[in-house]
Amino acid sequence: MNSYAECLAETLHEKKHVPTSETRLDYFRTASLEEILEATETQIDHCVQALKKKGITLKKAELACDWHDQTYYGSLHTEGVVGTKPNRGTSYAFCF
Repeated sequence: MNSYAECLAETLHEKKHVPTSETRLDYFRTASLEEILEATETQIDHCVQALKKKGITLKKAELACDWHDQTYYGSLHTEGVVGTKPNRGTSYAFCF
């Protein structure tokens, strides 16, 4: 996860000033599931509006969602933990 955040920060920094990867990861570590979902919905809405301004409707566009599982070994009652394909001795993960 950290290498992804580093790469994203470096790529975006080439175009404009953005927070460092550590700042982004700290935000995600302290944010609640509801806050992350709300931010995600806001970003998707922003992207859809940008497509519409360019005359692209969802009927004409292909969308892809990329999901990642971060394996989890703690309490199964932790918020955000879901069941997943068995991997590295666990069947639970944070999915993002």
